[in-house]
Amino acid sequence: MKVRNGRKTLWVKIETWKTLKRKQLEGGFDTMDQLINHLIGKVKK
Repeated sequence: MKVRNGRKTLWVKIETWKTLKRKQLEGGFDTMDQLINHLIGKVKK
Protein backbone atom coordinates (compact mmCIF):
# COMPACT_ATOMS: atom_id res chain seq x y z
CA MET A 1 0.00 0.00 0.00
CA LYS A 2 2.25 2.74 -1.30
CA VAL A 3 1.14 6.32 -0.96
CA ARG A 4 3.21 9.05 -2.57
CA ASN A 5 2.44 11.64 0.09
CA GLY A 6 4.77 11.03 3.06
CA ARG A 7 2.28 12.28 5.63
CA LYS A 8 -0.42 9.94 4.32
CA THR A 9 2.03 7.03 4.48
CA LEU A 10 2.82 7.83 8.11
CA TRP A 11 -0.91 7.94 8.91
CA VAL A 12 -1.42 4.57 7.24
CA LYS A 13 1.47 3.11 9.25
CA ILE A 14 0.03 4.44 12.51
CA GLU A 15 -3.45 3.11 11.70
CA THR A 16 -1.98 -0.26 10.69
CA TRP A 17 0.04 -0.36 13.90
CA LYS A 18 -3.05 0.43 16.00
CA THR A 19 -4.96 -2.35 14.26
CA LEU A 20 -2.12 -4.81 14.81
CA LYS A 21 -1.78 -3.77 18.44
CA ARG A 22 -5.50 -4.35 19.00
CA LYS A 23 -5.32 -7.74 17.29
CA GLN A 24 -2.29 -8.59 19.45
CA LEU A 25 -4.19 -7.79 22.64
CA GLU A 26 -7.37 -9.56 21.50
CA GLY A 27 -5.41 -12.62 20.42
CA GLY A 28 -3.44 -12.73 23.66
CA PHE A 29 -0.07 -12.61 21.90
CA ASP A 30 2.81 -11.61 24.18
CA THR A 31 4.76 -9.80 21.49
CA MET A 32 4.13 -8.21 18.11
CA ASP A 33 6.52 -10.80 16.63
CA GLN A 34 4.22 -13.63 17.72
CA LEU A 35 1.27 -11.85 16.12
CA ILE A 36 3.19 -11.25 12.89
CA ASN A 37 4.31 -14.89 12.75
CA HIS A 38 0.71 -15.95 13.34
CA LEU A 39 -0.54 -13.70 10.53
CA ILE A 40 2.23 -14.87 8.17
CA GLY A 41 1.30 -18.46 9.02
CA LYS A 42 -2.31 -17.74 8.04
CA VAL A 43 -1.23 -16.24 4.73
CA LYS A 44 1.02 -19.19 3.84
CA LYS A 45 -1.72 -21.79 4.37
